[in-house]
Amino acid sequence: MRNEFKFILAIVSLAMMNSSCKVQETIAEIPEVQRIVTGSAEKSIYTSDFSDTSILTLNYNYYEPADSSFKDSVNQMIYRFVQSFTEFEGEDEMLPLNEAFFSNQLDSFAMISDADYDDMSSSLWSLMADITIKDNYLSFLELTFAGWSYTGGAHGNGFLNVHMYDKSTGELLGLEDFFSSIPELTAIAEGYFRKAVEIDADQDLNDAGFWFDENKYHLTNNFFFDGTDLIIFYNTYEVAPYSGGAIEVSIPRERYLHLLKRM
Repeated sequence: MRNEFKFILAIVSLAMMNSSCKVQETIAEIPEVQRIVTGSAEKSIYTSDFSDTSILTLNYNYYEPADSSFKDSVNQMIYRFVQSFTEFEGEDEMLPLNEAFFSNQLDSFAMISDADYDDMSSSLWSLMADITIKDNYLSFLELTFAGWSYTGGAHGNGFLNVHMYDKSTGELLGLEDFFSSIPELTAIAEGYFRKAVEIDADQDLNDAGFWFDENKYHLTNNFFFDGTDLIIFYNTYEVAPYSGGAIEVSIPRERYLHLLKRM
């Protein structure tokens, strides 16, 4: 795989800790007196003969109390993500976000895993995820889901999904909310994409093994700011086969600053 997930390495290191089941929570104060809960839940599952162990891990943030539209939107997104990640479906009515919710979701995943497991042909399922709120921008925040899971088959899958929320409305934001010209930003990003995947400026994208509609480079709304760089992130299978891995496109601030509408 060309690009490895830095966040997966960090999460996997957590899984190296040999603990059976624990939950812990603290309240972290951040600028503008926003209250974000920081917690973690872990659960170990075993083969029937206890010869192998898998540690399921959820590290999370959420707002407490959710007393504004943007906090409600963020908490709802967290709820939907956790349910879909652990149970592969969601419920209509949202349960309260608390340590019991996250711990119970790991229990649900463990039960589904146990029902699927076959001593003769299966490997233990695994799950690791970080849910992070970055709330140090004036008008928006970043909600990040990063992790890895294995639920059978030839290999597991990692992911990094970033969602931007407007603090005044609670609405999801896209690249068009940050940049004045998407076509110009696309042209800039394509050069850095080609550099990241090591293909020439005139080389045909799809002939090089990528999956772009009409063989034309396009942006994704999976983006964030890392220091001064704009990061465009393509997850595995998004624009290339599994062997191509995830692709991170880093654009220096001086290349996009003239297009930037908000920060």
